[in-house]
Amino acid sequence: MLRFLSFIIEGRGTIKSFGVDAKRHEQKYITPHLGSETPTHTVATGHGNIPAGSKVSIHKTETIDGKLHAHVSTEGSALTSVIPVNKLYKPGENKNAGINFERNFHEHLQKHGLVPKDAKPAGSASGKDVHDVTIVGKKKHPGKVSSEQSVFHGEVKGGLKGAFGQMTIHHDPEKGGWHIPDHIRKRSPDLAASIEKAGVLDHMNKNYDPNKGVQKTASGRAKTVEIPHENLHPALAYLRDGGAHFLHVEGHGTYRGGGETDVTGHGLPQISGKGKFRVREKNMSTTGKHVRTVQFLATKLNKSHVNLENPEHVNEFKKTINK
Repeated sequence: MLRFLSFIIEGRGTIKSFGVDAKRHEQKYITPHLGSETPTHTVATGHGNIPAGSKVSIHKTETIDGKLHAHVSTEGSALTSVIPVNKLYKPGENKNAGINFERNFHEHLQKHGLVPKDAKPAGSASGKDVHDVTIVGKKKHPGKVSSEQSVFHGEVKGGLKGAFGQMTIHHDPEKGGWHIPDHIRKRSPDLAASIEKAGVLDHMNKNYDPNKGVQKTASGRAKTVEIPHENLHPALAYLRDGGAHFLHVEGHGTYRGGGETDVTGHGLPQISGKGKFRVREKNMSTTGKHVRTVQFLATKLNKSHVNLENPEHVNEFKKTINK
């Protein structure tokens, strides 16, 4: 019996349906394509009778309950449906270089037998721009097992541009100012603890009280805050929360996940380097509270001695996981 790898692959961005970015997104990603006779957008999240992955044309837009919606029709159909625009990918996002690498890498692993030939990257998941793919082998391991096949779950990134985790923080004077709401903490407890330990909330509360005025950009949003970090521990927390057994980063190599040991048994190293937190203004929440998105990015990632982009390394890895 073979063992397979399951990768998480970064997905495409969707269009904003409300908040400070909504109008700009409408003008940039929708208006130029209105009335097109051929499909211009792809559905990211299914809505009503329109499944995810459908190709649609946009005929007009309409604001419903404060959110921008689009009147769309699927390819070959004269019927129109109304869908929130945040359930549509930005047009042309599939041309992104990082996405192309990730899909090519998926096909590369299929060619070498580490991913089932019938496996396809899944659509983006909520809260994480990810796709699922899978690696397979003989021996069972402490990680997740699918049927009788041991499956290693991991993540692949097209370089260092994508975030290694993100989380929403809210501002409420009655709760001490900037804080992580309980329902958000439950989804990613390790990343939440890492953000707090790094002093991000303390820094924001000391310097960026939205009720006392903050610097704004030309678009009207609060100026983005960047906080350097001396290591990649927050990225490890992100990998643990996601249950990743390994990580692959384009041009840098293949690493073990967020745990202390390498469950593949191949001696994959732990990620090391430096990073930074980026705090961006999000939209006002439905309760009227101020909201920010905290992302963690790697600014320096030390290379791994294992790189599954290399066919020789792939063959050696196959020998290890299929012993």
